[in-house]
Amino acid sequence: MEISVKVERLLMDPLHQSPVMILREIGGTRVLPIWIGHYEAGIIAALLEEIAPPRPMTVDLIASMLDELNCSVKKAVVCDLKESTYFARLTVCREDGTESEIDARPTDSVALTLRSKAPLYVEERLLKAFEPSESIQNLFAKPIKDWLNELDPKDLGKYKM
Repeated sequence: MEISVKVERLLMDPLHQSPVMILREIGGTRVLPIWIGHYEAGIIAALLEEIAPPRPMTVDLIASMLDELNCSVKKAVVCDLKESTYFARLTVCREDGTESEIDARPTDSVALTLRSKAPLYVEERLLKAFEPSESIQNLFAKPIKDWLNELDPKDLGKYKM
């Protein structure tokens, strides 16, 4: 089942100095953190802040190409996790109504959904897999899930371009 999510924020993981994209369930409390590259984080940050770059970014090029081909982004789904790598599917709709699913990186998919105002989803099993088990919760004074739900950008530092 696909769960509607939004990019809640980008944070910096202080331990690894890596950007983390936090996807939050719309109308819910579950989150999915995805560690991403600095370049991808810069693109997503610019899109979230609606900053127009001086030159088109790759996501702009792809969006323009889709427009020229009379196609639109219907949705993106973060659909799988294999060996610590997330996978996504991008659904593109042609002018005649036919759809194609394209294998894509989650960061590219998120960037295209932000650029095109298309919906973003996560497979429910991925959100469930991230929910901490009782044994993990018992190891910590504050469960990981609660910590992520209550994150303040000041806690880890907001991602800066």
